[in-house]
Amino acid sequence: MGIVLPKELEAFVARLVASGAYDNAEAVLADALRVLQRSHEAGADSDGKLEWLKAAIAESEKSGAPVALDLDEFQAVVSGRAPIPEPGSAA
Repeated sequence: MGIVLPKELEAFVARLVASGAYDNAEAVLADALRVLQRSHEAGADSDGKLEWLKAAIAESEKSGAPVALDLDEFQAVVSGRAPIPEPGSAA
């Protein structure tokens, strides 16, 4: 496969090889393509995370009206100093 790069990228590849970071131009391009591949795969994963988040938001909207959060009570429950309050109970 023959690849023609813009002069700026060709110079960048040459600098990487000259610095000893890569053995040759093929190694630079292979590494660059692996990074691009991971980026694309992460993008697909991000789409999945977005769908999960949308579903979680929809589920929370069905669970009823929001309630005020008392930070002190929350910290007490999390630390085990207080029991988990029953839904609908006053703080």
